[in-house]
Amino acid sequence: MIEKLKDFFLGKKVRVTDQKIGTFTTRIRSSDSSGSHSWATELQLPRQKRTALLIVEGNARGPFPAQLDAIHQIMDNLDEIQEQLVGQLPTDHPEAGKLRAWQEKWYLQQIYPLDVDQNEFDLLFEAYDPENPEVISMVWANGQCTWSGES
Repeated sequence: MIEKLKDFFLGKKVRVTDQKIGTFTTRIRSSDSSGSHSWATELQLPRQKRTALLIVEGNARGPFPAQLDAIHQIMDNLDEIQEQLVGQLPTDHPEAGKLRAWQEKWYLQQIYPLDVDQNEFDLLFEAYDPENPEVISMVWANGQCTWSGES
């Protein structure tokens, strides 16, 4: 009964599987099946102790292929992304040390689209230490990453 109510109010849960990432889900109401939809999944990335939330945009058939390709690139190049970002900071910058030790202290907690047309994503890193409320946000676009600071 509860599932039928959820389907009625939120839409029917739809799943699409990407061979590299896993299963994305969204909810689609029959009345908005032609519109834009956000698809989400959680994934354990290599060398990380916690899962990451991945969000991509798409339509009722599934995530847009360009969005999936971008996520694949991010996953495949996570170490290079980190190196790219550290290289952008002056060596005396207070955040440089945090980023150099990111694999021990930080994990990629979320990837979500900022601009679908430009294939631009926000990468949000969170500290493993639950007492540390800091996060590091980075913008990834077309294979390049820029440091956007802390929130």
